[in-house]
Amino acid sequence: MIIIDFLETKERIFRLKIEGHSKSAIKGEDIVCAGVSALAQTLVSGCEAELNAEVSGKLESGLCDIKISANKENFEKLQAVCSVFKFGFRKLAEAYPKHIKLN
Repeated sequence: MIIIDFLETKERIFRLKIEGHSKSAIKGEDIVCAGVSALAQTLVSGCEAELNAEVSGKLESGLCDIKISANKENFEKLQAVCSVFKFGFRKLAEAYPKHIKLN
């Protein structure tokens, strides 16, 4: 099962932690893992490229543990972007409840 934690800290930093594999299909053909992975990678790349956000942590197979922060000027945009991506993770968890849990 994939466990996803996505929250905003008191320090105005977003933390995304994703652990596990869905095991809904064999490696390389698992659309659930692919969907989660695509969202995570797009979030990270998009925030860096479009918001000049600072991203730190790990993003690798079976583990994503990242922190995202933006300067004061871009923080509201970062909040909006993270809200949209959290919605995406929620929709995946609703569609595949046996394979994804969003805390």
